[in-house]
Amino acid sequence: MKPYTRALCALLCLLFFSLNIAGSINAAAKLPERSSVDENPGSPAEEPGDSAALGSATAPAAAKDISFDHALYGAVLYQPRKIPLTVTPQDGLTGKVTWYVGNSSVAKVDQGGVITMKAMGQTALFAVTEDGKSAVCVVRAELPDEWFIEDVPLLCQWEDFPSGCECVSTTMLLQYYGYDISPYDFIDDHVPTGFLREESDGSLFGPDTSSVFIGSPYSTESLGCFPPVMAHAAGQVLEEGSEAVVTTGTPLDSMLRNYIVYNKPVLIWATMYMWEPFITYEWTVEDAAEYSPYKNGDTCAWIANEHCLVLTGYDADYYYFNDPNYTYSVRYERDILEQRFEELGRSSMAIKGDIQK
Repeated sequence: MKPYTRALCALLCLLFFSLNIAGSINAAAKLPERSSVDENPGSPAEEPGDSAALGSATAPAAAKDISFDHALYGAVLYQPRKIPLTVTPQDGLTGKVTWYVGNSSVAKVDQGGVITMKAMGQTALFAVTEDGKSAVCVVRAELPDEWFIEDVPLLCQWEDFPSGCECVSTTMLLQYYGYDISPYDFIDDHVPTGFLREESDGSLFGPDTSSVFIGSPYSTESLGCFPPVMAHAAGQVLEEGSEAVVTTGTPLDSMLRNYIVYNKPVLIWATMYMWEPFITYEWTVEDAAEYSPYKNGDTCAWIANEHCLVLTGYDADYYYFNDPNYTYSVRYERDILEQRFEELGRSSMAIKGDIQK
């Protein structure tokens, strides 16, 4: 091939290559214009993947579910607790959550999900989102670690009422509830008393310890009585709407839950100084009262070292009392007090009603 022929061929090849490159560049330049045309109305102009690649933020996925991790939670009485709400996915909650309780007499909840137990018991706790998703659990009140009732009057029995621990303790209870009464007035005007009689063969007969006080509270040569007698006597003092309640048989834990944490002291029967109890006398019952669990002909026994005192508080190790054997408040270890309480038949009494102003 001659030289000028080779040059012409090279020029034609270069021209053809240049035209192809220019066409490719023009085609590439027109791509964005074509993709911005929405050929399918209602669909996005760009693929989601393209936006993410460009670093633009995406809205969080809507919550698919809300739930509580447990079906049952505990919350200490009077102490606010936040119950955690689980959202799936974790960042999917964008709207408002409404909180409410099933039993407003037991608990209250704020709109941050903080629940406060107002009384011992339990309630359902609900969380509801704006789009209708909901979760529910149960929250149960728990006893505080300690509780102390203030301003319970303290009276001592020793000077004038050597056998009258029950009467003096009941007077403390009445005074706490706002009644202006002394142990003398309570004993003389309201407490029924009775005595045992001995037959020639040595057998004993007389009223039972749930019907009357056996002997006289003013005497050292007397026995005493149990809750039905004190409830009957206190009931004569209480105003309408209040009631002296025999709670015998109720466990101490229930007394704490039902009375102490509501600042309501109770009468507990145990023993003096937590000494060991033992039976001294037994007799056949006569003239049993309607409010007594005894019937005529039953056998009644007296438990020596019996003692009545006012329960005013507790902590992890002790129960606290206004004990009429002392001029100051005392405490007894939980184990020994619970043992003596059991040995005295879980005998107890409380007052239901408001404090008189």
